[in-house]
Amino acid sequence: KTAYEISRSDWSSDVCSSDLFPSHDRVDGDTVEIEVDNRENSEQINISSVDINKSKGEFECYPEGNQIAWSLVKVKGIGESVVKGILEYREQVGSFKSLKHFLETVPKKICNKKTVSNLIIAGAFDEIEDVQRESERLLLLFEFYEIMGYNHEENEIFSHPMNSKDYWWVLKQRELTGQGKINFSKLVSEADIKKSEKELYTTPLELESLKKHRTKMKVSVAGIVKEIVEFGKGKKEHLKYVLDNNGKTIECIVWESFVPKFNRVCDVGEVIIVTGENDIKGDRNAVILNDRSKIYVI
Repeated sequence: KTAYEISRSDWSSDVCSSDLFPSHDRVDGDTVEIEVDNRENSEQINISSVDINKSKGEFECYPEGNQIAWSLVKVKGIGESVVKGILEYREQVGSFKSLKHFLETVPKKICNKKTVSNLIIAGAFDEIEDVQRESERLLLLFEFYEIMGYNHEENEIFSHPMNSKDYWWVLKQRELTGQGKINFSKLVSEADIKKSEKELYTTPLELESLKKHRTKMKVSVAGIVKEIVEFGKGKKEHLKYVLDNNGKTIECIVWESFVPKFNRVCDVGEVIIVTGENDIKGDRNAVILNDRSKIYVI
């Protein structure tokens, strides 16, 4: 069977956990596009973050909404015995009403400090605590430490300079689960940049569409810097910032004459917004920087 046929007809948890999703690298952000020979039949499956009331030991599939709930076992540091204990107590109470209710219900011998902290960071309590943005998980972590009488100074997250950034929490979530999608559109809209630059924000899919229709225009793009490359021959040395936008690659090209202006203005791992012109040549998503371009480190 093709992946498409499996997703349509075999929506069992064992298929989702082993055949369809054998490892995290098969999952890109919050959605997985299943490639088939006939593109008209391709579908997009929604991958929800781990949820303390919905997730189980395996990936849980919901065909009616093309949705897959993330597995509790796939949260780093949480083994099968811990998941078994959580599920047993969840069955007893029906569902957990809040983080406090969870802590009162599940014994500490099953879920220790590290386990609960990881669940909070992974977003497991977002729904029952009505978390609207990822950075609010810091408040849940603070509540957890207060309830249990733990020392806040023992956890560097409380003093981390980036703990107010939503994307930083998504990256922490990815470290623990292999899953998580940064809302770059929202990030750009809230950034301290010109309104006109915000309005030019272009997603990787939109860049592909512009290339397909051979349309060149001013754009703003965003992503995590995953590589900084120097290239060229002889005295002509160019620069390339390679960005990751939820699994999609965007190359930001700096030609020789503009290298002094944009050389090493950011580091690998940082989130940046870049303004420039989309490149309609080649098969890559690329933006060409010019004298009016800017790079903002977020």
